[in-house]
Amino acid sequence: LVKPIMPGDGVGNSLTWSVGALHLRLHDDDPHGPPQTHKEIQDIALVAVENWFHENDGYLGIDSRSQLFQQGRTRMAVHGSTGEMVQLSAQRTFKGLAVKGSRATATIKKGNLINIGLEQWGEIDEDFDVEPSITADEAIEAVADHAGREVIEGKLDCKSELVILSMVKGLQDATTTTTTSTKIPKVKNDFFSKLRGQLPARVGSDAEDEAETEDEAFGSENNKQDSSAVNEYYDYMLVWKVCPVFVGQQQEMMEAYVNAHTSQVYSFVDTVDYFNNARGSVYPTSNDGEGADGSLQADWPMPYMYVGSQTTTTGGNYEGPGSMTATYRGPYVDMVDNCGTDS
Repeated sequence: LVKPIMPGDGVGNSLTWSVGALHLRLHDDDPHGPPQTHKEIQDIALVAVENWFHENDGYLGIDSRSQLFQQGRTRMAVHGSTGEMVQLSAQRTFKGLAVKGSRATATIKKGNLINIGLEQWGEIDEDFDVEPSITADEAIEAVADHAGREVIEGKLDCKSELVILSMVKGLQDATTTTTTSTKIPKVKNDFFSKLRGQLPARVGSDAEDEAETEDEAFGSENNKQDSSAVNEYYDYMLVWKVCPVFVGQQQEMMEAYVNAHTSQVYSFVDTVDYFNNARGSVYPTSNDGEGADGSLQADWPMPYMYVGSQTTTTGGNYEGPGSMTATYRGPYVDMVDNCGTDS
């Protein structure tokens, strides 16, 4: 996919800030020049991506106007001093509720939209019931019964909220077990392979050929009828997301998803990342105080060092909660000096 959606130096991009991109201005009195800050680039890129999705809803088989780009539900990153690349992740919503696991992504490089993605995107019936049959407190009771542990009333590690959970069809009736991940299995969808087949890997300098290719991919009524990004293998459940605190709980932060109609527990996990990093201060080359390589540098990762019963990785990482005792020893180096203990 190579589609110019905002001015840039990308292949085939002839848009300019003074003429071709006036529709991207956020206000009528905006200046005609290019954006000056990353915030301005983000705002303009968001408008450009929104416009592209809205124009191609029919071909994609989605409703981006009501299910994407809701306020506060889009994350963006701008790379490079002049915004050479912009990445976007938009949370899918339905009737105001987040659809967990379902989102749209887009990448703009040098003004050209080069990649889009739809994750765990299936059809949600318009009559999907977003009114729960149980309360959040009842959902917490269901989790306590599932875990066989007593909760501390009134204490939570997150705000209870209703969300819509993406699931592969048939899993909602499976026997519930406590899991270590809420990741949903991926199901193959040939929509994007069709898309790749219809768009050239590169767009040449012939603007008419480019327009014809884009029309074939996104403007044809035939294409709109027989192609869709919507995956038929997904189903959706209204659930309570709750984070109860249990008697005797220590550093764990438990999170559960509970069917808001039947009280079935779909997921019950500890969300704490027990991945730690060993860091220390280093003289990179010498201790002569000349330049950065001769001065003490703080917070450098400690690779291949013994930490407790583990050996750190090349990035100084090890698994385990809290603080652990480390020594300046490892499988490759054993540091010996007269400055005291090495732990």
